[in-house]
Amino acid sequence: MDQRASVPTHAQASPLPFALEKVRKYEHVKLWYFGMEGCEEARLNSFADSTTGYSFAAFGEDAATVALRPLSTLSKSPKAIPDEQLLFTQLSIAKTLYVQTMTELGWPAEYCKAWAQLYTILENHRFRRIEPHGEQVLVKYHAQ
Repeated sequence: MDQRASVPTHAQASPLPFALEKVRKYEHVKLWYFGMEGCEEARLNSFADSTTGYSFAAFGEDAATVALRPLSTLSKSPKAIPDEQLLFTQLSIAKTLYVQTMTELGWPAEYCKAWAQLYTILENHRFRRIEPHGEQVLVKYHAQ
């Protein structure tokens, strides 16, 4: 083992700007965006950011400030799967980037820790060993 080697601390994959904006605003976003499929779509569509245009957006409590926002932050994916329809493996992969994104966007540490604990409990839950529907029960529980 090379003790001088370092592990990157930034995400190797990134979800669509739409999903990042939802997390930034503390809004619900489908976990699919943080999985392999969602990040692959973001990677394939990342070139479009500079060519898709901009929209006006109001900011502030009284919406008195107006700014330009890339249209990509407003566009959800038609391919996104509702949380209750994910496979457990999709949930398991997506949860890591989801919690990491929360942390990077400045969510309170106790929120990030609570989400991480929920996912640890789901990963280790005895229902995962119940066939044929144990994992899907946990997915549906998570979606609620």
